Amino acid sequence: MQDELKEQFKNKNSQAIILDIEKFANNILEINSNNKDKDISMLKYLRQTIYWKSILATAKQVDYQDYEKLKSLITKYYYQSWIANGTSNRIKQTSFNILKKIKNKENINDIKQLVVENLAKYDNYVDFLNNENAYWANWHKPLLFRLLKMFYFRKSLI
Repeated sequence: MQDELKEQFKNKNSQAIILDIEKFANNILEINSNNKDKDISMLKYLRQTIYWKSILATAKQVDYQDYEKLKSLITKYYYQSWIANGTSNRIKQTSFNILKKIKNKENINDIKQLVVENLAKYDNYVDFLNNENAYWANWHKPLLFRLLKMFYFRKSLI
């Protein structure tokens, strides 16, 4: 791996690389300290934080224009995968593909299509919602919090 890194950084400005790494670290710190964003608050319940944090930090790094839509999309994706007992292996490749699309600044609809195709392979997540033991699932609490917040917000607008 060290040889691969040497090759990646060969003939590149070391100061620019250090500044790029610092910017990425600051993006991660900003994401970690953000307690007011509803999507980030929901994502913090997930076990596989490396994937969603990398996606959001990379989106910030490249100034991805649809950052807010991306946050909402990956929240839905990871929760649907979680509800369907998705493992790290199941979401890993899709997460890497999302990262690649973000780095290339591809349209949010292309990323959405990627997510939809992945979820279509595992369309049984709806079955888990009908399970009588869903209340004891580890995803039920953050999902209920989200629903309560949505209900309270709508009611306060009336």
